[in-house]
Amino acid sequence: MNEVLRKYAGILYYIGYMSVIGSFLFLPSLMICVFAKNPDYTNIMAFWIPSLSLLFLGLLLRVVFSKYKNEEINLYSGAVLTVFGWIWIILISALPFSIGMKLPFHLAFFESMSGWTTTGLSIINVSETTQAYLLWRSIMQFAGGAGLAIIMLSAFGIQSGCGSSIMEAEGRSDKMIPNVVSSATMVMRLYVMYAAGGIFFLRLAGMNFFDGITHTFAAISTGGFANYPESIGFWDSWLIYFTILVLMFLGSLNFITAYEVFHGRIRALFKNSEVRLFAGMVFLSSFSLFFFMNKNNALPLAYRLKVALFESVSGLTTTGFNIHDYGKFNEISLAIIILLMIVGGGAYSTSGGIKQIRIIVVLKELFYHVKQQLLPKNTVQSRGVYYGRGVQWMNGSMVHKIFAFVFMYLFLLSLGTLIIMTAGYSFLDSFFEFASSLGTVGLSVGITAADAPAYVLWTQIVGMFLGRLEIFVVLIGVSKIYSDIRKYKHYNLKKVTDN
Repeated sequence: MNEVLRKYAGILYYIGYMSVIGSFLFLPSLMICVFAKNPDYTNIMAFWIPSLSLLFLGLLLRVVFSKYKNEEINLYSGAVLTVFGWIWIILISALPFSIGMKLPFHLAFFESMSGWTTTGLSIINVSETTQAYLLWRSIMQFAGGAGLAIIMLSAFGIQSGCGSSIMEAEGRSDKMIPNVVSSATMVMRLYVMYAAGGIFFLRLAGMNFFDGITHTFAAISTGGFANYPESIGFWDSWLIYFTILVLMFLGSLNFITAYEVFHGRIRALFKNSEVRLFAGMVFLSSFSLFFFMNKNNALPLAYRLKVALFESVSGLTTTGFNIHDYGKFNEISLAIIILLMIVGGGAYSTSGGIKQIRIIVVLKELFYHVKQQLLPKNTVQSRGVYYGRGVQWMNGSMVHKIFAFVFMYLFLLSLGTLIIMTAGYSFLDSFFEFASSLGTVGLSVGITAADAPAYVLWTQIVGMFLGRLEIFVVLIGVSKIYSDIRKYKHYNLKKVTDN
């Protein structure tokens, strides 16, 4: 077997791991269907078929390609594995919606993509959806928020070289502790602790147990799938609003910072540049939304205060829960929320967007550049941001990568907006909807619907995928697949010529 085939044999071995993990995620929804008062055979098969298929295929891949498990997985191979593995899991995860809910393929795939990428945009009528499917949507978001790499490493443990590359390809290159497997396990412990605490406090606040589970999963994954058309606005409870706010913040908080806080180093939270930016943006956006929420400001003051704070946190953490109808916001309010969605949450968290650390680096670099012009020549400026455990110094390579990412993000945001506009939607609505898709937010002004043009939904699907896996990872993965195909063809051609 040549080098290219050996590499992909190793990739398929790890996709076997992902498949085995994915097969168990269907079981809670399957149990709901099996033990329902009037079990429906179609619903049972909707979860049993994909679960069994993933388990069988996963075990088969691990057995067939076991001798290639030590193949080197570098960043490029990790990108290929990530792209392949995520698309495969998302595709199979769409089957319950196709089999059980009889959704057309593009709608089922949209719902699955929205779940795994923790976006929260939805095309189904939740009022007519059974608990099994509502739970499945939240499980997808919970797993997608953690990431397949984190779950795989913490569940099975993989040699550190491969583990590091897979985590980096999923945008989780930072480690709490030097050992990558232990670091992944620590992330899962924090994540599960968030979930347990969220379920407990939401139940205490008045939610029933099922709603507490699904909304906790959606909040800490910054996903935003809700069980009711009114989203969190279904409950008129400040206690529930506050609990959800805390969970959304935890989901958007850098896991390394959370690790430091839970080990008693509280100062790490207040010194962190991302947390400071978060606090500043929430304060300014809440203040602005409070005064510019609608044209006549006829809403009660308490309600305006509640909406201003909740929607600011939901937008900035890229969660997508809401308590106010976005069709009733004026243009200024929508523009404010768009800005929050573009910025996004903390790095090494479950949130999307450009990420706060990149925004901080861009702003600091611009500030230093202007300041440099006013200082004597050859003056050296110390440039750093407090991130994770301490100061991270800004070097040229880091700044170039971040500026390239921000440019590509804004370019794709513009391109996606233009595509959606061709369906007849206004610029602001199109911009809002694609910013929500690319930022994996889930807020909508009404464009996302089952009757929307198929190409608009596919545009959003691509945006969600690029936003969750980070743009350059997907581009590297696709480019690597293309170059490997060419390399394999060249190898075969040379072999035929030599013979």
